[in-house]
Amino acid sequence: MEETGAGQCDKSGEDLCRKPRTETIVMAFDEGVNSSAYLTDIERDALITRMKVAWNALPPDKQAALKPVLDDAHQQFASYLSTGAPPDEHTRPLLQMKSYLTDDWDGHLESLQARTTTSEVVAPEAIEIKVGPGGEILGTGKYQELDIRWTLVAGTVWLENLLHRHPFPSGCPKTIPMGDDVSIAIAGDFGTGNFGSGDSASTKISKFIPSLNPDYTIHLGDVYYAGTSAEEISKLTTLWPRGTKGSFALNSNHEMYSGGDPYFNLAVGGPVFNALQSPYSFFALENLNWIVVGLDSAYNANVLKLYMDGSLGTMLRFLSCKTWRPGVRRSSC
Repeated sequence: MEETGAGQCDKSGEDLCRKPRTETIVMAFDEGVNSSAYLTDIERDALITRMKVAWNALPPDKQAALKPVLDDAHQQFASYLSTGAPPDEHTRPLLQMKSYLTDDWDGHLESLQARTTTSEVVAPEAIEIKVGPGGEILGTGKYQELDIRWTLVAGTVWLENLLHRHPFPSGCPKTIPMGDDVSIAIAGDFGTGNFGSGDSASTKISKFIPSLNPDYTIHLGDVYYAGTSAEEISKLTTLWPRGTKGSFALNSNHEMYSGGDPYFNLAVGGPVFNALQSPYSFFALENLNWIVVGLDSAYNANVLKLYMDGSLGTMLRFLSCKTWRPGVRRSSC
């Protein structure tokens, strides 16, 4: 990664790190390749640089809108370090962002590293793992609450795409007739890839679903960490168990961290899901007794809330433009 100029950071923490706009950016880290629990120093430093570049590319009004959000996440990070109180899981992509943007001005990252070294925060290969009151796994291992990739990958990609969303396809999909005797397998949060010493949960699921011989399979969304192109391919489309008659993939907040491009282009537009779904992020199946509707509540959600608030947006038109009656076939809106 190349940068022009040498930026300065205000170590007081009152102002976030400001560095000159980058003219040339080379992605030094492919989020879909390194599946180990930890980043190399080169990968980590490249992601921190990308984060700072993305921050400085934002207009002042967006930085001002983000500052209280980052401050709140930073306070939760500080609270965890001082009291052990689990942070809100929805803040994970932002939890350590202020620390990285300010070159760890108040030493929180250093403190976390010290705890990791002394095993106060349990490593992923440990037998005993601290679990919070809500079931949170309080560790720094892969996909645990303090996994640095939540901020360095998910947070960075979200920041880079804060002002971008994939164009939403116009129109509505046709309602797909399905047999009255039908089987559907549904799984969510599948996009973890295989990790650890044995088969991960998603790998076990991908091996189990085919034994059910379902007509349709539906992914409810979430490809980690940020629904990047590499992640959509390596963690979803190459592993997803297809239904005998087709498969569908719904959008989610993690897919939108990348602005939705990889989701629409590689998942919905790829060979696994495109036959019945492309180019839409929503769908409907219908028979004499059932209507199965898949909606996209992520696309129109608030980006500053990490797409977690959910919004139906144009989905309302999709629902209202049809007279839903079992046994009556409908086409498009």
